[in-house]
Amino acid sequence: MKRIVLCGSIKFKEKVIEIGQDLKNKGYEVVIPREFLVPMEKKNTQCYTFQKLQIIKLIQY
Repeated sequence: MKRIVLCGSIKFKEKVIEIGQDLKNKGYEVVIPREFLVPMEKKNTQCYTFQKLQIIKLIQY
């Protein structure tokens, strides 16, 4: 399964979520920034996203 990481301005979160859902329906694994789905403090958002990407990298190898 191919993985796609979506990101963008929080102003476009509804569109990013919509695109993510379309890609999931087509069989892709989609990573969307957590702050688009769950309210988070600004300082925590980047750390979470980078940690998730690092975990994905470790799982692949």
